[in-house]
Amino acid sequence: MQLRIALKKLAIVFALLIPGIAAGQSLSLYNKPITNSAGRPVGGALVAVCQIGATVGTTTTPCSPLATIYSDSGGTMPIIQPGLTTDGLGNLIFWAPPGAYDIQIYGPSVNLTMYLDTLACLPGGVNCGGPGGGNVTPGNPGIIPIYNGVAIGSNIGPSNCSITGVGLGNLSCTGSATFGSPSLPAQLTGALQPSGCTAPGAGFITFFLGDSVTGLPLIGSGTNPCVPLLVGSPYVVNVPGGYPATAAGINSADTALGANAGVINVTTPGSYCDTQVLLSANHTLSFGPGLYQVNIAGADSTTANVAWAVVGAGSNQTTLQSCASSNSDAITSQHFPSLTGTSNFYGVYHPVIRGLTIDGNKANETAGFGIRLYGRAIWPIDVFVQNAFQDGYWLEWGGTESDTGSGTSVSGMGSTLESDYNGGNGFTFKGATGAIQSLASLIAHNDGGWGLQTFTNIQIGNINTYENTSGGCDVKSAASILASVANCETGTGWGLLIESGAGITTIASGILTGNIPFESDSSSGGTINASIANSGSSGTLPCIKFNGGGGYTITANFFTCNPLVSFVSELQPDIIMGVSTTAATLTSGTPSTADFISLVAGSTKYNQLPSPTITMGGNLLVSPIAPTISTHFNTSGDAIVANGTSSILVVTGTGAGTSTGVLAMPTAANGWNCSIGASGASAPQETSTGTASVTFTNYNFAGTPTNWANSTSLHITCQAY
Repeated sequence: MQLRIALKKLAIVFALLIPGIAAGQSLSLYNKPITNSAGRPVGGALVAVCQIGATVGTTTTPCSPLATIYSDSGGTMPIIQPGLTTDGLGNLIFWAPPGAYDIQIYGPSVNLTMYLDTLACLPGGVNCGGPGGGNVTPGNPGIIPIYNGVAIGSNIGPSNCSITGVGLGNLSCTGSATFGSPSLPAQLTGALQPSGCTAPGAGFITFFLGDSVTGLPLIGSGTNPCVPLLVGSPYVVNVPGGYPATAAGINSADTALGANAGVINVTTPGSYCDTQVLLSANHTLSFGPGLYQVNIAGADSTTANVAWAVVGAGSNQTTLQSCASSNSDAITSQHFPSLTGTSNFYGVYHPVIRGLTIDGNKANETAGFGIRLYGRAIWPIDVFVQNAFQDGYWLEWGGTESDTGSGTSVSGMGSTLESDYNGGNGFTFKGATGAIQSLASLIAHNDGGWGLQTFTNIQIGNINTYENTSGGCDVKSAASILASVANCETGTGWGLLIESGAGITTIASGILTGNIPFESDSSSGGTINASIANSGSSGTLPCIKFNGGGGYTITANFFTCNPLVSFVSELQPDIIMGVSTTAATLTSGTPSTADFISLVAGSTKYNQLPSPTITMGGNLLVSPIAPTISTHFNTSGDAIVANGTSSILVVTGTGAGTSTGVLAMPTAANGWNCSIGASGASAPQETSTGTASVTFTNYNFAGTPTNWANSTSLHITCQAY
C-alpha cells in the first residue's frame, strides 16, 4: 500500500514536469496560409508564435516570450520553439489555448513580419459561451473578456448591452456598442444582435484587433440581417457559420476593412446576385469549394498602384459563375471601360487570380467576358474560364514600360490556364507591352473566335489550341510570340497566322493544322520547327503560305497538303526544308531567287540554292541580278537570257540595223569589265561602261563599226570593278 502511494505521488510529480494543457482546458486549431506581399503562399518559412505583447523589431528573431503550442488537439505533443515552419503549401498549423498571439514570420528568404492573430474558443468548451462556458450568462450587463484563455474581469462590456436567453445566449445592445480595446482583446460568443436591428445600419458592434467572435453573428429580423462595422484594425472576424452570404455582405466586410489588408472568406455556395461585388485595394476575396453565382469588380486607379486577389480552393473545387442576365464580366476591374484603349500606366497592379473555374453563363447572357482587366503584371494561376458570351480572357495594358524601381514592374506571369466554349476568343492579350508577358501553359478549345490572339509580345512555354472557329493562334501587328511548344490547330481557319507588321515568331516545336496551317504576312521572320498539316482541304491547299511575309527558317514535316508551299509574295528570302511522305506539288508561285529550299514529297525533290553575290575587297564582283537590254541590239526583236552577270546570252534583233547595244547592269563600285564573243564575220567589243551600264559595239575584221547581223548570238561575261 505504501509503495503504491509513493509511486502515485512520484507520477504526479513527473506529470507536473511535463508541459501540457491545464485540466479541463480545450485547445483550438490554427490552420492558415502564410503569404507574401504578392498573396502567394510561402512554404518552409520560419515562424514563431509568442505571447501577446512580445518583443518586436526588425532584428529580434524569434520574438519573445514564446507561447506554448501543440501539434495535437489533446495537448500531449508540444511543439518545440524556435524551429516551427510552414508546410510545403505555406500553411501554419498548431493547436493552442484560445486567445490572442503575436505571430512572427522570419528567415533568410522572407521579409520579417509580425502580426497579431486570435484563436477563437470552441463553442461548448471551457472559457467559451454556452454549455461548459462562463462568459455569456443571462442578465449579465456586460461581457467577461478572455485573455489567452483566462477570464480577466467582469462587466467590461458596455452598460447598454445585456445577455438574454440560455445556452449560447443572445447579445442585445441599445444602439452602438464597443467591446475590448486595441490593447485588451475581447472574446465574445453566442448569437450577436444589436437591439432594433431590422435593416443594415440600424446598429453596429465595434471589434478591435485580437477580438474573436464565435457562433452565429448578427441575426437580424426579417430578411435584412445587420452587418457589423469593423473599425480600427486590419483584422478579419472569422465566424463559423457567419461568413458573408450575400454580395452586399461581402461589400460590407470589404468596407469594414477599409485601407487595411485583409481576407474576406466566403464559404456558403449559392447566389450572390443581389448586387455586384466591389473589391477594394489590398483585400483578398477567398471562396471555399462549391458553385457561387457572382460578378466581381476589383479596384483600379489612373494614378497609383492598386492590388487585390480573388482565390478559390482550386479550379476543380471552386466555380464562380456570372449571375444570369447580368450581361457583365465575371471578374473585371472597376474602371475598365474608361481605361481600355488608353496608354495609362496604372489600372490594376499585380492582381492575383488563383484556383478558380470562371463560368460566364453565356446561355443566360447577351454580353460579358470571363476575366477582363486593364493593368500591369497580372498573375492568373490555375484558372479555367468557360462559357463566356464574349472572350474568356481579355488582359490589357497600353502604358509605356518604365521599370525604374519597385512598384513599376510590368512583368506578369500566368500558369495552368484554360479557356473553353466561349463565344469569342479563348485568350486576348492587348497592348504593346501588355498586361502579361510570360505564360507557363495555355489551353483553349471550342471557342467562337481564336484560341489565342495577341497584340502583345509574349512568351509561352506550352500552347495547345484546337477546334476554335477562327483559328488556333493569331499574332497581330507589332506583336511577337516565343513558344517552346506551340500546337495551334483548327479544322476551319488558320493554324498560325502572322499578320502584317508582326514581330519575330519563334516556335521550337509544335503542330500547325488548319485550312491554312501557317500563313505569314509579316517580313519580320523567325524560326519554326513543326509538323504542318492541312486539316480541311483533302490535300488541295498549301501547308505554308507567304503573303507578303518572309525572313523565316522553317523545318517541317508536311501532311495532306498540295502544294507544300505557296509563294504569293515574299518581302524577305526564306530557308525552307521539309519532307512529305505523300506525293504533292512542291511549290506554287515564284520563290525569291535568294531562297534556300529543300523539299521532298514522295519521290519528288525540289532544291533551290540562292544565287550568290560575290564581292572582293568589299566591292561587288559578280551579282546574281540579271542585266536587261536598255538600248536595242538592232532596232527591234532582240532578247536576253542571263544567270546573273557571269553568263549572259543576247540574241540580236531583226529590225533596221544598228552597230551598238547597251545593257543595264547592277550597280558596281566603278564600272564593268565584260568580254563578248559572236558567231559570224564580226568582232564585237565593250566600248564604254558606267557603274550601272555597259555599251557594246560591233566591228568587222577591218576594225570598222558595222551593223549587227540579224539573230546573232552574243556570249557575254561581266565582272564589276
